[in-house]
Amino acid sequence: MKTPFEGQKSQQYNAIYNAIIDCGNDNAEHLGEPKDDNACYVWLDKIPKTSLTVELVDKLNELGFEIIKS
Repeated sequence: MKTPFEGQKSQQYNAIYNAIIDCGNDNAEHLGEPKDDNACYVWLDKIPKTSLTVELVDKLNELGFEIIKS
């Protein structure tokens, strides 16, 4: 897991960051394109908002996170 953020809330920021990167790479793999940190831009540009929400939540769950109201 990449950790570009530090400090308060860094775990939350890094979780979202990694979920976006991973979803972009999953999409690139599906399309037969190279997987890298920039693949997320293609994914974000093309995916409907509802699907984006579902895929991000699913990826966060895969990474061991759960969104709950505090």
